[in-house]
Amino acid sequence: MNLLRDGAIGLSVGISAHLIWDALLSSTRRGFYIHGFGGSLSWLWLLGNLIGGLAVPLLLATQIHRSNHTSA
Repeated sequence: MNLLRDGAIGLSVGISAHLIWDALLSSTRRGFYIHGFGGSLSWLWLLGNLIGGLAVPLLLATQIHRSNHTSA
């Protein structure tokens, strides 16, 4: 079960990093371009996904860290 949990944490952080990288390249119109990106709803959607994609693994890692210290 730890392997599945750790994989989900890594996947979530990796997807969030990919989202921000694509957004940065799209805003410069170099490399990968997301058609229609740049409106306020696009940025709000991206920000919400980034917060969720980074907050959930951070909370999980904090909980894991706490449970390892209380059980030791």
